[in-house]
Amino acid sequence: MSAVHARSRPPEPLDPDVPPEWRDLLERLVAAAAGDRLSIMLRDELAADVARAACVGGRLETRRVAERIASLQQLVAARLFSPEAGPEHAEPLLAAERLGKVMAAAHAATGERMLRAQAQRLEELANTDPLTGLRNVRFMRERMREMASLYRRYGRRFGLLLVDLDDFKRVNDTFGHAAGDRILVRIADTLRESLRTDDVAVRLGGDEFCVLTPSQTILALRVLSQRIGAAVRRVPGPDGAPTCVSIGIVACPRHGEEPDRLLDLADRAMYVAKASSRCAAVALPDDIER
Repeated sequence: MSAVHARSRPPEPLDPDVPPEWRDLLERLVAAAAGDRLSIMLRDELAADVARAACVGGRLETRRVAERIASLQQLVAARLFSPEAGPEHAEPLLAAERLGKVMAAAHAATGERMLRAQAQRLEELANTDPLTGLRNVRFMRERMREMASLYRRYGRRFGLLLVDLDDFKRVNDTFGHAAGDRILVRIADTLRESLRTDDVAVRLGGDEFCVLTPSQTILALRVLSQRIGAAVRRVPGPDGAPTCVSIGIVACPRHGEEPDRLLDLADRAMYVAKASSRCAAVALPDDIER
């Protein structure tokens, strides 16, 4: 018997993570190649590639897998055309071709997964503020529409806090925009640490932030605003002075349910708070006429 068809001890069982369609074809190919050492080695290498891709949802290394399939096909062909070949070996080349098709299908499937992951990543980037890592205006508007819809369908109330840094222009003008950016990042971190899991912090742009918070009463919104104001005060500015904010509070349904109206009222309430000249001041639309 030639070296190509040299026998070895029976191969070890395949990795259980190898998908069934691959398992069947790999075993048939090794059998068609008369179980020689090289065919078993190729089978095991192919199985490892496939199992790895199946476990981590990764992409098959097409060139390497294709080369191994081609090698197995050559071994099968050599066996078919050897003097020892009999009628029982009539289908191995078809199995080899089918294996190639399975490989292509698996590659396409992993490619699809990669495209979906990439699309999700792009969607994430489109909804994220690049400086602070908080959600951005695009995300906020979509989330507010969802929250308003949930209120109309199920009566689930929600609140919005509009948070504006006081005297931030002076920081940029005096210490530079890099110093201002560092303050914004610190404020973003402070907001994250101050919120519940269901709450969402958003950077609207410049020195303005907002917090979307579901299922909160007016009293709870006031308490949350005061907690945020106290936490932000502990963030020192470039000159060591505390950072101050003005916060406008609105709640659905008390102040309406339409997102644009709620944002407008929150903005007006925030300016009422800012006019009080107090650090970490809080106001509601109810305070506008007072």
